[in-house]
Amino acid sequence: MPPECPDPPSFLSPYAQDEWWRTAPSLHVLGLLSALDAMALVAYCQSYARWREAEEALARVADRDEHMRGLLIKTEGGARRNPLVKLAADAADQMLTFASEFGLTPVARARLAAGVGAQPPRGGGKFEGLIK
Repeated sequence: MPPECPDPPSFLSPYAQDEWWRTAPSLHVLGLLSALDAMALVAYCQSYARWREAEEALARVADRDEHMRGLLIKTEGGARRNPLVKLAADAADQMLTFASEFGLTPVARARLAAGVGAQPPRGGGKFEGLIK
């Protein structure tokens, strides 16, 4: 009988714990999550939580700002990009980086399905035999 899916660490934020329970059981069943992989999944879940919190904060600002929807803020030096935009973008980048490690994107799943070290198909290609 396979071991049960590991529980999330207690220090995860509520959004991160929700994402853990959304993804971890399926990853575990597929053999893509073991105790050794848990910290990479923790990083993914925390990045997800940061992204979601930044997007929600940005949405709250946008509700009060009908002209620029919170994308710009006024400072003494003039208007500049809202730091929440950068926080959300950075968290999304980190989230996608970790997500690809577990096959949580279409391209990553295709890469996993091909297998590690998969070779391109042979025979009959336009450049077959060009390099020997």
